[in-house]
Amino acid sequence: MKNIKLVFLAVVSLLLGYACEDDKEYKSINMTDVTPASIITPTLGSSHELLAAEGTTDFETFSWAPADFGQIIPQKYSLQIDQEGNSFANALELSNTLDLDYTIMVADLNLKLWDFGITSGAAENFEIRVITTVNKPIVDTSYISEIVSLTIKPFAYNKPNISSPLDGSSFILEFDSTGTVDWETITWDAVNYGSSYSVNYMLEFDKADSNFVNAVTLVNTSKLSYTANVKSFNEALLKRGLEPGTAEPIEFRVIASIGGISGVVTSNLTTLNITPFAAEIPSDEIPVIYMLGGGTSAGWGNNNGNIVAYYQPSSGADSTFTAVDKLTPNGVDGSDGLIKFVRFIGMWAPQWGTDATGTNTAGPLVYRPTEAIPDPTAIPGPAEAGDYLVTANIVSLTYKIEKVAETLHLIGDATTAVWDNTKAIPLTKDAPGVFTIETTLSSTATEGFKFLVNQGAWEPMYGQDGNGTWEKGTLTYRPVGAPDVKSIPPPPTTGTYLIEVNFAKNTYLLTKK
Repeated sequence: MKNIKLVFLAVVSLLLGYACEDDKEYKSINMTDVTPASIITPTLGSSHELLAAEGTTDFETFSWAPADFGQIIPQKYSLQIDQEGNSFANALELSNTLDLDYTIMVADLNLKLWDFGITSGAAENFEIRVITTVNKPIVDTSYISEIVSLTIKPFAYNKPNISSPLDGSSFILEFDSTGTVDWETITWDAVNYGSSYSVNYMLEFDKADSNFVNAVTLVNTSKLSYTANVKSFNEALLKRGLEPGTAEPIEFRVIASIGGISGVVTSNLTTLNITPFAAEIPSDEIPVIYMLGGGTSAGWGNNNGNIVAYYQPSSGADSTFTAVDKLTPNGVDGSDGLIKFVRFIGMWAPQWGTDATGTNTAGPLVYRPTEAIPDPTAIPGPAEAGDYLVTANIVSLTYKIEKVAETLHLIGDATTAVWDNTKAIPLTKDAPGVFTIETTLSSTATEGFKFLVNQGAWEPMYGQDGNGTWEKGTLTYRPVGAPDVKSIPPPPTTGTYLIEVNFAKNTYLLTKK
């Protein structure tokens, strides 16, 4: 046993010796004698013009001589470019490689510069450099080459402008209940990116002068046209808030991109005057946006579980959305206490946050239309955990966060509790802001029923806005000290009913059982 231990110690000592020698090798590098990489091509002061017609050819090869450390050490090279005079504060990395050169196709370089913000089509002065990085246990440093200035004139992408219908055209939609009648074929120009990229075209519309903050997407396609169905298009117009039988100017645009985030080009606006026809809009098809964030139950994943914020056409503000969720303050159960809104599941733009003036009760919304725009600051959540109603107005760009009832009780002469508030019947809370109850309602009642937040207290209270029926309607809230609200009418038949209340939708709904 003793001999085995001695052999083991000898092997360990030998390995440690090699490790020390390796340390000495790299510690012996004299950093002051290192020669950085030096750029060979393009040469200083050279000029280059990128042409769409030459998009599939190679741009001049970027090449450089290797850095010299006095011995062979693995090196990696980062080729960077930035606008002249910017001190590489916003440097774009063209390549990160072990090689001593980098070749890029003209169309690819043009696309990188476009996404970098160079979109005018004019010649720009740029600077390039190469940073050599060495990663070893003992050496972890980088060396920067000399800076080479050059001029590049990228080509500007043409816009995917709509060619038909013509701007200013007027249309009166005619009733179609079958969904088989086509309206118009909308066509637009192809964007010439200089190469055969997979291009996506998104056709959308919004009310004129709304800045597309609540845009409706008609199609995402690789084609250069879209034929709209009369019935579905009419429903989309009504959901956006157009009045049946009334002509209104609608703006259309096409957004071209590669992969949804690169090479984004937006067409000029085409305005059409359109008159929709009357048709019922299913309540579950009303447009929504989505709330998420570390302070919400959804977390920061943008592809599932996001909280629906429902469009409120009855709010009198175009367009207001409301969501209810259990919000958790920063530092509680791993929460960061933050909130944002996104327009589509799985996409980070369009997006709404706030700025430095936003508080945990109210503030301005800051809109991020595309991925090319920096993220806005997240909205700070409340200081105490609980169920909250979050209201976002994406036209006036404001938000509000209010505590919402976590209990609800039924009362009224149509109920078994009549008007005795000490016997108000509790509803079941199915989710934050969502309550249900199955109960008997009387058709012989003279008033109907309301909802109390707390048993035994008349305020706060919920009734209806005066336009509701016994079956469904919009809720009206009565805070403490406010005037009374209208009762919900009794049903036409005595029996058992399922009553559903949704504070996010601000609605009540009755179903006969």
